[in-house]
Amino acid sequence: MKSSMREASVVAKLRDAIARAGGWVLKTCPPVAAGTPDLLACIGGRFVAVECKAEHGKLSLLQIHTLQKIREAGGIAWVVSPRNIGEVVYHIVHTMAPTIPNKLNPVRPGATAQVTDT
Repeated sequence: MKSSMREASVVAKLRDAIARAGGWVLKTCPPVAAGTPDLLACIGGRFVAVECKAEHGKLSLLQIHTLQKIREAGGIAWVVSPRNIGEVVYHIVHTMAPTIPNKLNPVRPGATAQVTDT
């Protein structure tokens, strides 16, 4: 990846990779709590939080603390920049894609969730 890649480009590439893997992703924006990672996702049944940085971006102490708390709670917490985005996208698309179908169906406005025996 180009070393001049901006944070917005890192976010866009990750959102695309998560969608290709069949995951759900939310881009956080202000006024969420300070330290909240840029992307919150569910990929293959796993909670993933991603802090995106431009080439020379640095984590704040609050961001470090938040990512550590997510890891302690059993979630996956990544810091992604142009330096490692290729590796992270590969991991998302090729190893984290869902392998077990969701047992709750249907998901549509006004529907009630029903557990199926599939």
